[in-house]
Amino acid sequence: MAYNTYFGYGSNMLLKKLRSRCPSVDVIGVCRTKEYTLKFHKVSHHISKKNRIRDISGKGDMVETKSGADELYGIAFSIDKSDGSNLDRAEGYGHGYAKKEIDVEALEDGKVLRVWVYYATEIDSELKPYCWYKKQVVQGARENDLPEDYIKKIEADFPCIQDRDPDRVAKNEKYLS
Repeated sequence: MAYNTYFGYGSNMLLKKLRSRCPSVDVIGVCRTKEYTLKFHKVSHHISKKNRIRDISGKGDMVETKSGADELYGIAFSIDKSDGSNLDRAEGYGHGYAKKEIDVEALEDGKVLRVWVYYATEIDSELKPYCWYKKQVVQGARENDLPEDYIKKIEADFPCIQDRDPDRVAKNEKYLS
């Protein structure tokens, strides 16, 4: 799959985090689709190397609804092919995430963009995001000026859990301001 226009809708909306994975990234703009909604039910396969504590949280996923009433907002980014494998590795492509292309609408001018996205292949509806992960999603949404009612929906509709691994917490909170 070509690495040119990527749609980040979870923690990768946080530019500091995405740039640490893909230095070539450039923001195209805020986009949305009315065919998907956000869930935090993607099973993680991460185990901390130092503490051997398994990640029991839910990561972001886009769930197809085609209802027209749902919306999924995110950011369209351009990414050089040279950074594509870095992002695949960081996201766990092939280990619970797959990729596909979808159409999204740019909020700025209404243009339809063809983008590639990660979507979960392993889900558990009982999972909740770690609080640091949810904060990354919300902060990324705020720094990119997603609609305030959408941000409030994320804050209100998705309870989070505390991460028991202090090293993983520290590693991920460094992206938060």
